[in-house]
Amino acid sequence: MKPHVMLSLSTAVVLFSVVPTNSAAQGFRWRGAQGWGPGGAYARLYDPAKVERVAGEILEIRKTTPLRGMSPGVELVVRTTTAQVAVHLAPVWFLENQELSFAKGDGVEVEGSRVAVDGKQVLLAASIRKGDQVLQLRDAMGVPRWAGWRRAP
Repeated sequence: MKPHVMLSLSTAVVLFSVVPTNSAAQGFRWRGAQGWGPGGAYARLYDPAKVERVAGEILEIRKTTPLRGMSPGVELVVRTTTAQVAVHLAPVWFLENQELSFAKGDGVEVEGSRVAVDGKQVLLAASIRKGDQVLQLRDAMGVPRWAGWRRAP
């Protein structure tokens, strides 16, 4: 082995050996779903019996923290023929790894469940279509796609 490789390997061994066994007691926190998990209060708001579809133009794209303690998510303001609708897509960390992106002025079609989040009416998106591309965010029961890897097949 080259000397610099051995140094890197020994450094890694030292780093792993100093990790405390009780991480929570030391203030360490795993990233986890940060409030976006399928069993959390926010996910439980989704009502599969109240799914609707809206189409319109994106007026604004912004970060939002739906409920206290959650990591930021993405909210679109979509102008339909009759109203402006706040659409909650997904956590920022999930959307950053998707191929479909959105911009002000894009035409979209969103399917989701309209709910009250912290006193504000929003559409929790299950899917969003832009042109011929579709980004699936939740299954038919509202289980978030970003949490799907935890479920058994």
